[in-house]
Amino acid sequence: MLVFLGAMVALAPSAHAQEKMAVGGGYQYAHISFKEGDGINTNGFFVDFTGGLPQKTGPFSWAWIGELTGNYKDGHAYTYHGGGVGSFEMNQQVKPFIDIQIGGITEGGDGGDSSSAFLFVIGGGAKFPLPGQKFNILLKLDYMRAFYGDDKGGGQNIFRLGIGASIPLPIK
Repeated sequence: MLVFLGAMVALAPSAHAQEKMAVGGGYQYAHISFKEGDGINTNGFFVDFTGGLPQKTGPFSWAWIGELTGNYKDGHAYTYHGGGVGSFEMNQQVKPFIDIQIGGITEGGDGGDSSSAFLFVIGGGAKFPLPGQKFNILLKLDYMRAFYGDDKGGGQNIFRLGIGASIPLPIK
C-alpha cells in the first residue's frame, strides 16, 4: 500500500489543475452487520477511478465513478460498483462530494465457498488538496446494502470508512 501511495505522489500532476479524471486508492475499515444482529469488523483496500462529465452547474459538478474494494477477516469480501458522484467546488481547501453506486459483492469464508449479491452504495466524503503537492488526501464514508436471499442469511448492512490519496489525470 505504501508503494502504491508513494507512486501516486511521485507521478501526479498538480492537484489544483482542472480535474477531468482521477485515480484514487487507500486503506478502508468496514463493519459488516448480519441479519441475526452479529457483525464483524474488517479492513482492506479500495481503488477508484473517476471521470468528469461536461455538465457543471455553478460550484457543483457531476462525474462517473467506478470502484473495487477488498476486505479480509476470516475470509474475504470483494465489492465492484459504479455510478455517479457530485462534487462541490466552493473552497480550495476542501472539496466535498456525494456518490450513489450500484454493483455487486462476493464474499467467501476460509473454507473456499463464496456467494454473491447485488450491492447498493450511498456515501460521500471530501478531497483535501495540499498546497504544493501533486495529489489530494481522500476521505470517504459510505453505507452499503448487500441484498442476499434468505437462503444466504438475508441482507447485510456495511459501513465503511476509507482514507487514501487521489491524483488527477492525465499524469504529466
